[in-house]
Amino acid sequence: PLLGISRELQAVIVVDKRVTQVENEVKTVKQDLEEFKQDLPLLGVEMDKITNAVKVKGVELLGGKESAAYNDGSIRSKLYRDIHNEVRRQFGSTYKAIKRSQCDKAIELIKAYTPPFYLEEQIVCINSQTRIA
Repeated sequence: PLLGISRELQAVIVVDKRVTQVENEVKTVKQDLEEFKQDLPLLGVEMDKITNAVKVKGVELLGGKESAAYNDGSIRSKLYRDIHNEVRRQFGSTYKAIKRSQCDKAIELIKAYTPPFYLEEQIVCINSQTRIA
């Protein structure tokens, strides 16, 4: 009887070790999958978030949608081009170079963006001319 229990106990220990080994392998696969998903390029939804952040920042810097600077197509396009160039400069040649794990960082970068001095001066100048007139 003692040997029977010992064999059963040994079998349980072997099964327990195998279960633990499988659980560890599953954890490793889950971690690998999560890392893989974060290294994927942006999905459409995330690209939309970045594009929307650019639009919001541009409207804010131009003084709102009713401002003269916003309604001046030349200044507006210069500003949006510069914001997009800054994002590309920080993350690579295209938005496709941004990884899913970097989406929030790209949005933070856009929110913190300040235009170059010459462009900021143009925006201030055109918006103040309208107020005077």
